[in-house]
This record gives sequence, structure tokens and C-alpha cells, in this order.
Amino acid sequence: LYDTLLHVYTQSKADSLSKAYLGATTALMSQYAYAPWKRLNYFHEGVRLLEESIEIEHTAEKSFLRLLVQMQAPNYLKYNRNMRTDFQTFINQIDTEEITDDQRNKMKHLVEEAMQEHEVDIVL
Repeated sequence: LYDTLLHVYTQSKADSLSKAYLGATTALMSQYAYAPWKRLNYFHEGVRLLEESIEIEHTAEKSFLRLLVQMQAPNYLKYNRNMRTDFQTFINQIDTEEITDDQRNKMKHLVEEAMQEHEVDIVL
């Protein structure tokens, strides 16, 4: 998946949503790198791409991707400052996203679980 997203992005300079997916995938690749410096490089590059994409347009889908990365990031990286904002953006915008109902329901279910796990008191 990572190689495919990287190829699409570098060949066509795809839209900001593709950049967000590449960023999230790159950041999560850090979990699978062996060398500690490689882990940090993947994480920081992924976060950079994801944040740049969100600066262009902050959508529910991008908030969902950033939430996934923030929930998987180790605490010592301190990449969790946007969780409440992302939960709120997701809740406010998910019903207007151009995705299938199945995708929407799966995303809502994952966010509900994450909100319980992180004790966030926002109503979906």
C-alpha cells in the first residue's frame, strides 16, 4: 500500500486527500522499521505530509486519518494535541463526506471506540 501511494503521489502530485493518505501510511510505517532513526524518519515525514494536507483543507476524512496516527503514536512523541479538534471535526462533517454509507459507518464505529478509549465526552 505504501509503495503504491508513494508512486501515485510522486508521479502525479495527486490531490490533498491522496497526500493525507500517503502521510498517514508513511507515519504508520514507522511501526515496522527496524532502525530507530528510520522509525523517526518515517513518522516525521508522514506527519509533515498529513499536516500539509490538512492545511489545504480540513475534512472529516483527514481528521480520521490524523486520529489514527495520533492514537498509534507513542506518548513520548507528543503527537496528540489535535485529538479533540479532530474528533469534533469528524463528528461535524462526516455526514457530508462523499463516501459510501458502509465506509461512513465503519469510520464512525472506530471513532466511537477511540473516544471511549481516550475518554472524550463529545456526542456523535
